[in-house]
Amino acid sequence: MLYIISVIGTMFLYCSFIVVWLLLIDLIYGGLCQGRSYLV
Repeated sequence: MLYIISVIGTMFLYCSFIVVWLLLIDLIYGGLCQGRSYLV
């Protein structure tokens, strides 16, 4: 039972980390693209 809970918790942590990284990358690349479009 504890093993299942730990596995679910680990998967949840991994998913939240991936979502945060995707948001950060989207913000960074979005800002770069907007800046580039302003320059061009």
